[in-house]
Amino acid sequence: NLNPADLLFIESSDNYCTVVYLKQNQPAKVLLRSSLNRMAGQLPVEHIVRCHRSYIVNLNRVERVTGNAQGYKLHLTGSQFAIPVAR
Repeated sequence: NLNPADLLFIESSDNYCTVVYLKQNQPAKVLLRSSLNRMAGQLPVEHIVRCHRSYIVNLNRVERVTGNAQGYKLHLTGSQFAIPVAR
């Protein structure tokens, strides 16, 4: 069972979701057969939000935001990930 505080983000592709989380302070990934909507429904935590049609992100892990009106990216603490933000 995943502690919501350890979650970095969830990325969806078709009927699968890649859950990226911290395991001993290192990013780890697990692939689950589930839709992003279903995953979002299983995470009743206010700081974990859907920021894009393919991404759910843990706002507590956002270190900085870059970008402009064309599109923003969320940079996550302790990782090289940049998550796109939809309008």
